[in-house]
Amino acid sequence: MDPRRTAIVSASLNSYRHEMLMANARGIPVLQQHGEKDDNVPAYNSRLLSQLLFQEGTSSNYYELPGAGHWFDEVMTTSQLKSFYREQTAKNETLSRNATTFDIVVADPGDMGSKGGIRVLQLEDPGQYGRVHVTYQAATKAYVIKTSNVLSLELNHRFAGSGDGKVAIDGTNIDVVPSGDGGGAVELSRGAKDSLWKVSGKTAVHLICPDTDCVDWSTA
Repeated sequence: MDPRRTAIVSASLNSYRHEMLMANARGIPVLQQHGEKDDNVPAYNSRLLSQLLFQEGTSSNYYELPGAGHWFDEVMTTSQLKSFYREQTAKNETLSRNATTFDIVVADPGDMGSKGGIRVLQLEDPGQYGRVHVTYQAATKAYVIKTSNVLSLELNHRFAGSGDGKVAIDGTNIDVVPSGDGGGAVELSRGAKDSLWKVSGKTAVHLICPDTDCVDWSTA
């Protein structure tokens, strides 16, 4: 087959190459359990995933259940799983949604939601992974976003609600100014000619927000 056609077929599997997506798990507690005698999905797969999560520096634990197969009556009520449930439900926090430094790796935007308040909408080259790195600079009260192979993305209300709503994306400074009340998100896109980022429109996409920190977005 022609190499370019081979690349298209290979790219269609990008979402299933989990070893390439490990950065997305940072900041999210993960518990794995797998039956030792599983003859449907061998335990090797979970062992490998556990190793990859560990190498990525995630918060994860792996339990291999001696003598257990692929499914059994108590699979959802093992002692470690119940402890994990209780630990997570007892916490009064929103996990990684307010992280100040995080990474996103996207194979297909249609397969992935948001992380840390950012959702990738379009990739420049659908055959390659898109990447986003976000850091918050407390001194300047600004978010610094670096992207690779990303054509457009959406920012939620947290970016306008912090500091003066300053965002620097790939060297382009954008002031996201909050106004009014209610919740909103803003879409940014990269220009085809100058490669500079800009706000895609002046109309906010209103969201339902659980707190009073939500604000409208404007492009003033």
